[in-house]
Amino acid sequence: MISIRRFLLASLLSCIVAVIALVMTVGYFSSRHEAGEMYDAELSQYARLLVQLLSSSNHTNEIVVSRRRKEHGVHSPGNSYEDKIAFQVWNQDGLVLARSAQLPPQRFAGLVEGFHNVEWMGHTWRLFTLRDPDNGHWAVTGERDDVRGELATFLAWQSIAPILLASPLAALLIWRTVGIGLRPLRGLAMALRRRQATDLSPLPTAGIPKELRVFILSANAMLRRLAESFAREQRFAADAAHELRTPLAALMVHLENACAAAQGESREALDKTLASARRIQHVIEQLLALAKSTPEQYLANFARLDLVALVQDCSAEWAPLALARGHHFSVEGAEQAWLNGDRTGLSLLLRNLLHNAIHYTPAGGSIVVDIRNREQGAELRVIDTGPGIPAALRTRVFDRFYRVGGDRHDSEVEGAGLGLSIVKYIADLHRARLTLSEPGGHPGLEVLVSFPLGAPSAAA
Repeated sequence: MISIRRFLLASLLSCIVAVIALVMTVGYFSSRHEAGEMYDAELSQYARLLVQLLSSSNHTNEIVVSRRRKEHGVHSPGNSYEDKIAFQVWNQDGLVLARSAQLPPQRFAGLVEGFHNVEWMGHTWRLFTLRDPDNGHWAVTGERDDVRGELATFLAWQSIAPILLASPLAALLIWRTVGIGLRPLRGLAMALRRRQATDLSPLPTAGIPKELRVFILSANAMLRRLAESFAREQRFAADAAHELRTPLAALMVHLENACAAAQGESREALDKTLASARRIQHVIEQLLALAKSTPEQYLANFARLDLVALVQDCSAEWAPLALARGHHFSVEGAEQAWLNGDRTGLSLLLRNLLHNAIHYTPAGGSIVVDIRNREQGAELRVIDTGPGIPAALRTRVFDRFYRVGGDRHDSEVEGAGLGLSIVKYIADLHRARLTLSEPGGHPGLEVLVSFPLGAPSAAA
């Protein structure tokens, strides 16, 4: 997951490091260039001074200049850099008049005036050669190139070191500044996290930065549309329940009375009409249940409940129908299984599973409801010995209005194709895993609902 704060911190620090590296590079080469100019000027001055001094001197013997390491037990004044600076002066006959001790007694450089570089004893030397036109003397002054590099590096570090030392402080200030800048965003996230699932009121805009104001205004517009949509759905469900159930119930009564009084072909036609009316009634009940199964309805009513007690209540309601159809009906497993959930939603889930198991299991079959406590959470199994569902279709049966075999199943049980869709939706609301499989040892269908230990809350 991308963190805006970490992204900004990493980006800003990367920019600072890149700028420091660029400044160091430019500073180093600039310092090296300036150091080279300064050293070149010193070499040329030393050469002119040597030429002038030796021109006015009557010495004919070779003069060798060296730094005394120790004199009378005491180190002589000087500097270690003296060994990296050298000179040589010779006359027009090629005889060396004076030289540094670290240079050879013979002529060290070619007779080319100006600046040039030579390799000597594993080091690069920067030389300046000068000829005195009055007496023909030649003077060469030079220094090792690493002297210039050391000075350039020192100057560059002198300018960059304060920036490097201040970088941790800059990182801390950037972290703090970014945190302060993102504080309104964190406050908005906390406000949304604390909201109930049914709270669709507008978000406050007071004290919000203008960059977030556009987002909040758009979110408020979306919340308003959602609230209006949910209100329309609730009104539709309430109106549909009233407008459809009442006349349909009256129609069922009239059809049942007509069937009781009719004979022959009329009785057969009325029976078919009554079966169709019952199917319509079942479809309407499923549609209304599906319309009410919104996250706001269930998450707001989550509470701690015993799944075993809930199963026993639903089983007591459906067991008579199962026994009337010749089924072996049993409830097995744990004595208690606690979880957080919505009683109404879980009851609807159980009713749909038991309805399918009872109606699709042939006479003489068995239906088992099994509840277990696992380390991961509670498990609910509904196992029947009906025709089952082919493995290739076990994901499609969760689609609304989809039925295996079309409108009429091979078992000739009529349905709307909404039962398992409602089961899947309620399981998702409880963050439960729903699995369809074939029970071991015999044909049929096993529906497994695995509930997690931590159940979602209304603010999730």
